[in-house]
Amino acid sequence: MKISSENYEDIKRYYYRTFIKLKETEDIIWLVKDLNPAQVKLVDVHENEVFIDLSEEYEIEYAIPARTVFQRGSAAFCLVRNPAKQYMRGLSKENTMFMRLAGRQFTPMSFDINAVQDFVNKPVYNKLLDVRDDEYDSVALSPNLSISSEGHMFAGLSRVGKISWAKKELHCDPLFKNILVKFLPEGYRVKA
Repeated sequence: MKISSENYEDIKRYYYRTFIKLKETEDIIWLVKDLNPAQVKLVDVHENEVFIDLSEEYEIEYAIPARTVFQRGSAAFCLVRNPAKQYMRGLSKENTMFMRLAGRQFTPMSFDINAVQDFVNKPVYNKLLDVRDDEYDSVALSPNLSISSEGHMFAGLSRVGKISWAKKELHCDPLFKNILVKFLPEGYRVKA
């Protein structure tokens, strides 16, 4: 979206109190903290401030995925868009939720700039057996797949399989067999 003083009301509607990225600062997340017809005030996770002068046209582009799994500390998280406030173009607690995988399910987590920054940072995806390490409650395997330390496998927020560590078997929905088999370590087999 091209922003300037001429479309101040649109900027306010679409971006006020949301998190965005700027092409000049790559993976830094900025909160649109304040704005008026002359400028937009942005603040990052470290409380650094920048201003966009609206007397000149500036372009904001931030494509937010509908659903994405990523690693945050010891757990897999899933970013989920809430369609209730889809007109908002940036990330906010009104249009986005973070869910944490532990045990058999994902549970909602509080929305904060640190979670947003962790999502935006280049995610590192783990191997399936990493979840057996005491360090993890769950791991993100790809942008769509995760597994809990109890062996429950998820595609997005839907449970699609369960690993029996003792038997080295994955019991899964037949629709996901060809996808999930790629993540299995040597010696494990799939039972659909």
